[in-house]
Amino acid sequence: MKTQYNAIRSFRAEMAGLKALKGWTNRDLAAWLGCCESTVSEMYRDPIKSSGRYILLVKQLFREEQAKMLTGGEA
Repeated sequence: MKTQYNAIRSFRAEMAGLKALKGWTNRDLAAWLGCCESTVSEMYRDPIKSSGRYILLVKQLFREEQAKMLTGGEA
């Protein structure tokens, strides 16, 4: 159970980090994902119930943006 809790915490941190790096709101993230703003809010509240596709997209974009930041440009 602790592993699941850590995964949820980690995802929430990545999602918040992505939004901060991009300067995005929930609406912006929803537009990029192609879903509703309420879906993004629910994904943050309870990622276990969210689409795996959205989770993977958020995690991948976060990693890409983080790499850009660390390398000072395109990753």
